[in-house]
Amino acid sequence: MQNVLFAFGLKLIALLLIIPGWLTLWLAIFADIGATVIVVLNSLRLMKSKY
Repeated sequence: MQNVLFAFGLKLIALLLIIPGWLTLWLAIFADIGATVIVVLNSLRLMKSKY
């Protein structure tokens, strides 16, 4: 749930910054890639936990 909210939140912020022109398409692409990396690394933490 945490990963989904983070990814959607970052995409929403990027979209809101693109509309007035404060964020270029390339920076939005890099932000999306960065969000993907952060979400994957956060998901890898689950592999460490033992139930």
